[in-house]
Amino acid sequence: VKKLKLNADVHRLFLATTSDGLYTAPGTLKVLNRQAASRTVGTELDVQAVYAFSKELSLGAGFGTLFASDYLVQSTGAGTLWTPYLMWNIKF
Repeated sequence: VKKLKLNADVHRLFLATTSDGLYTAPGTLKVLNRQAASRTVGTELDVQAVYAFSKELSLGAGFGTLFASDYLVQSTGAGTLWTPYLMWNIKF
């Protein structure tokens, strides 16, 4: 088992159409702007480190950054959003 893994991911986020909205994971509408000129939400960068104590147990920490694009800026005035996180992974 490799003890420490470092990961980085980049995601480009878009709405299906300019009349669509942003939804939470359970499906609740969070942001809606029917006058939006763009369906480009932003670019997300995730960086994390995961330490494996065993094959079954690991601890990870990282941060996600969302660089807002036209849709978010027009709809919410948002700029760059930062989200740190900590996670336990247990495999059964």
